[in-house]
Amino acid sequence: MKTNIRLLIVSGLAVSALSAQAALTTLDSSGFASQYNGNDIFDGTNAANGWVAAGGATDDNLTLNGSNVISTLTATNGWIQHDNDSTPWENGSGSWTVEVRANISASAGSGGFVIWGALNGERDIMTIRENQVTNLAGTVYSTETNAGGFHDFRLTYDASDDTYHYFRDGLQITPDGGIGQQGGTGSTRLIVGDCCTNVGGSTLGGPGSSVEFEYIRYDNSGAFSPAGVPEPSTALLGLAGFAFFLRRRR
Repeated sequence: MKTNIRLLIVSGLAVSALSAQAALTTLDSSGFASQYNGNDIFDGTNAANGWVAAGGATDDNLTLNGSNVISTLTATNGWIQHDNDSTPWENGSGSWTVEVRANISASAGSGGFVIWGALNGERDIMTIRENQVTNLAGTVYSTETNAGGFHDFRLTYDASDDTYHYFRDGLQITPDGGIGQQGGTGSTRLIVGDCCTNVGGSTLGGPGSSVEFEYIRYDNSGAFSPAGVPEPSTALLGLAGFAFFLRRRR
């Protein structure tokens, strides 16, 4: 009897934790409506396809490495953005999802970048440093190494319950129920780079920060979890099987 009670408690806790993920539809970023490889963002001479170097950065801070774009800052702040009143980002409403695949330089003072998403008054700033992923307030959600190799970072806004979700390499690093926004804004724009947070440089100062971007992809039609995240029903099935195994062992 005690074993059955324990199993019911474990199952109940798991159902409670997993139910918070049910609202997020699974979608790989290859299916996003807006997709930009590095050379779609910068053509070797100028920013392209509605992207603009801003906030202290210019096109001179951008270079190409094959089809990837590298941003190397010479000022405290600098970023690339979609904010010219005609980009697909600005036509969105409700839920949205952004995914960036990036490699922070492993050299000293490599720094980091942010994914700064603002749409219809809702804003969140996912901050990626060499060894941390945090929100703007500094709450740490991951201490994995982000330098010296490419990693996928996803920021999702779920309008159905007004929450944000962070993913790193396909795994959710924020609580299952998401986190609240970090402050409303009148802006409608998408920023990727060192904006407002001074994440660049080993002293968080900006100059010398070098980040290579393979792609920036977004879809402002929904809140999407990565394809590698198990659906709640799948995870529950696995838990049920494990509970049955424990009962049989007893």
